[in-house]
Amino acid sequence: RAHPVSRFDGFVGRFARIFDLPEERSREILDAAHTVPGQGWVGTPLPGLHLYHFSGGPRVATADCGLVHLAAGTPFPLHRHLGREWNFILAGQHENSSGDSWLPGDLVINETGTEHHYRAGDAEPLLVAVVLEGGIEIVR
Repeated sequence: RAHPVSRFDGFVGRFARIFDLPEERSREILDAAHTVPGQGWVGTPLPGLHLYHFSGGPRVATADCGLVHLAAGTPFPLHRHLGREWNFILAGQHENSSGDSWLPGDLVINETGTEHHYRAGDAEPLLVAVVLEGGIEIVR
């Protein structure tokens, strides 16, 4: 089946490996990234934050897998990781409290017990594909 060209086409193979999914399913999920806030996306109490949950493959079956869309310039509060988290940056800029900044294509791993806050860059919304083991706890 032919697919229209998507801005995320270059990420399909890597996305499939991270989430242990076939490329066809990965393409379907990445297509949802164009629909914020549309079908499948849920709002949250944090203004500007939308989530899209999906099931990963066998290797990440027990983790929470999803897309995170944070409006441009929006901060995400200080939080602690209760398990390991993989963040695959798809669009926008992730500005971490450590002073680091990540861009599309970067894979960022947060280890269990780490704490940080971050914000989406001002130029465009931040879109991140996330594998989250154990969840997070908002510190404040």
